Amino acid sequence: FLLLADPGGGSNFDARPLLMGLDFAYPGSTTMGGLASVLQENHLFLDDAVHEGGCAGVALQGNLRVDAIVAQGCRPIGPTMTVTDSSGTFLAALDERPAVEVLVELFHELDTSDQKLLQRSLHLGVAATGLKSDLGPGDFLMRNVLQLDHEKGVISVGDLLRNGQTVQFHLRDPATAGDDLDAMLDRYRSEHPAVDPAGVLLFTCTGRGHRFFGAAGHDSGRVLERLGHIPISGFFCGGEIAPVGDSTYLHGYT
Repeated sequence: FLLLADPGGGSNFDARPLLMGLDFAYPGSTTMGGLASVLQENHLFLDDAVHEGGCAGVALQGNLRVDAIVAQGCRPIGPTMTVTDSSGTFLAALDERPAVEVLVELFHELDTSDQKLLQRSLHLGVAATGLKSDLGPGDFLMRNVLQLDHEKGVISVGDLLRNGQTVQFHLRDPATAGDDLDAMLDRYRSEHPAVDPAGVLLFTCTGRGHRFFGAAGHDSGRVLERLGHIPISGFFCGGEIAPVGDSTYLHGYT
């Protein structure tokens, strides 16, 4: 499924229930796409109609295969931990310790450059599955760390949390994001040596553009370098739709 969504347009469209429904109804399928990067004056074209807000989709079927390569562009810091106290988007305790205390302790263990990075580009990686013990790149969903409330002792995260989840703090920077994309593309090439792709659809976050990498066309250029000069299309998104593990998620910065 290819989904092009506009969360604005007066409808306040939330793509997540649709993604859960498609995963349930069509297990084993691949769902990908992106959200419009501005919230006003977008238009969705479907057949001969024009829509404002919502989602337009295409179901692809037949003798084809769609492979999803998801690069989240973060590197881990500190150990993996278990959420032991949370409420909605608020994280209160990790491994039975106050979450803010854990993060402050981790901050003091980092070098100066990573300390500065933590203050502006900190993410919480949430394990996409609880069944693996050797979690690594591609096994975590990256969620923004929005705010630290020292008075209440909680960390606000850009997603709903639940007790028992495995998490790990991550940092995002241009070098890591570039290396992660290279690694994901190289791994795909090594795992599918006989595949000759017919084309690429690239949905990349507006946060990964010229201002982040210091050069235009970073992500598309890396894709073409490693997969060959094949047709490529897509757009910069305000949220990316792609699978991690067996489920489809709404991402940021991917």
